[in-house]
Amino acid sequence: MDRVRAKWIYQVLGAQLRQCRNSAGKSQDDVATAIGVDRRHYGRVESGQSRLSIARLIEICEYFKVDPGPLVTHLVGNTPS
Repeated sequence: MDRVRAKWIYQVLGAQLRQCRNSAGKSQDDVATAIGVDRRHYGRVESGQSRLSIARLIEICEYFKVDPGPLVTHLVGNTPS
């Protein structure tokens, strides 16, 4: 996978996680504390600046009580604009 596509994936995924967080009425600090990371790190995840493991994605989705499938499926087959 080229760097442009990888960067795009993390940016889109981060934006989707931000939407989940806002919908849940939570702060970045709330999420970071719940999953055991620094708030700055979680902020970088939402902005697409930090990579996100599958295990961490699942952990975040469990916190929000959302299915990670649709978040990831949205990325498959799409290309950066």
